[in-house]
Amino acid sequence: MAMAQTRFDLREESSVTKTKKQNWGTCWAFASLAAIESNLLRERNWNFKFEPDFSEYHMDKYSGFNRNGHADHLRHESYSGQGEGYLGSNTDTPKKGLIVHSGGDFKVAAAYLSNIGGAVEEFKTPGFGYSHNDHSRFGNTPTDGVLKENNYNYYLPSSIEWLTYGSFEENIQRIKESIMKHGSVGSSQLMQNEPHEYTLSGEEIHFYHGPKEPTHAINLIGWDDERAVIPFKPGVWIAQDSDHINEVTGHIGYFLTPYADTHTGQNLESGGVSFRGTYKRNFKKIHSHALHGWQYEYRAKKVSNLYKLENEIPTHVGIYTTVPNDQPIAFVTDLKGNMLCHTKKEIKENPGFYLLELRCEEESFKNQTYRVELETKSGLYAYDAEKAYKPLLGNSALPEFGSPLIVGSRANPGESFYYKDGTWKDFYFKSFPTETQYGLTVQKTETANFAINLFTK
Repeated sequence: MAMAQTRFDLREESSVTKTKKQNWGTCWAFASLAAIESNLLRERNWNFKFEPDFSEYHMDKYSGFNRNGHADHLRHESYSGQGEGYLGSNTDTPKKGLIVHSGGDFKVAAAYLSNIGGAVEEFKTPGFGYSHNDHSRFGNTPTDGVLKENNYNYYLPSSIEWLTYGSFEENIQRIKESIMKHGSVGSSQLMQNEPHEYTLSGEEIHFYHGPKEPTHAINLIGWDDERAVIPFKPGVWIAQDSDHINEVTGHIGYFLTPYADTHTGQNLESGGVSFRGTYKRNFKKIHSHALHGWQYEYRAKKVSNLYKLENEIPTHVGIYTTVPNDQPIAFVTDLKGNMLCHTKKEIKENPGFYLLELRCEEESFKNQTYRVELETKSGLYAYDAEKAYKPLLGNSALPEFGSPLIVGSRANPGESFYYKDGTWKDFYFKSFPTETQYGLTVQKTETANFAINLFTK
């Protein structure tokens, strides 16, 4: 990796959008969409005079992870649920999932983006500005409040990449390069009530070092290698935050944190996530059996999903790589095994979601079922199944602070397959041992599907 410059700030490059003030436990959505907005500006893929501004509460409402509401989900001013009558977006198992407004993470964001088709415009979510905290105006169904469909334009990244899998110095360097080239990087921190200290000019410095898990999502928009926070070595990140007001200056949205922080720029799951190659997309349909995206990894020679097309032409495949420097290739075949489309075989440096363009031999496809195959050099494949989730969650009575919840998944025979002993085996009938996750009993058997999406026109 090439050495980055000693100081950099996306604000000075007109490559970061204004800081928005979140309500409820939606930091993960604000951080994800701020990164996408920054990516559009940094890669010069936004050709309007106004800033890109996407709907965090559309992501919050339709993530695919939320369970139905009930009377115990009180309507707090900050962290809350919608209460009784709310229709959750976890259509797999409506009674098992996260509580809306009460947390998520970057994998939740990736699943939403890949299954919905991208971020949608803020101004088309009627009656609900980004700073509004009215539960009734948020809406309890897809047809009131924040609407699921409303003639939106969809902006989907070409990749969502996890950067923090190397050494301390490698992670820092990888994030710096990503900020310079692709815009702000999603990250996380352990949120605390008071800053670690203030600079002479009144800037807040946040810092945590210890065993506790992160509770808040932020964005990294720059760094300064020469600024020191005693007793640590020089070097700080410049962070943008949707839930931050400087108590000294009154400024909203920015603080510094040393490189030595346990989570910011280092946490394996949320220390550094880059959203790249964002464009406006216009897919006719998105086929998916994995509402929750990348939850686990499975080892096999190759895997596949079956999808029925109706007056559609495949254009892209959405897949996850789960290890660094993997090499995926995808195919669309008929059920006799005849190859009709394929993607380019190339190394993907970072783990994450990738939108792969298909090259098809056929110009028309019959209204029938096709197989989408995926093969990776690593032999590892992302799949969705029932899981106990402990989302980024700063404070909540719903559930009790930091409590995990089970996100239920649904599968059916004839959807996902793995290749073994010269034949395709139905993943639905794969037996998994019962697991205990965060003290909760999880059963993956008959809930598992591979995270392979097919996009069509």
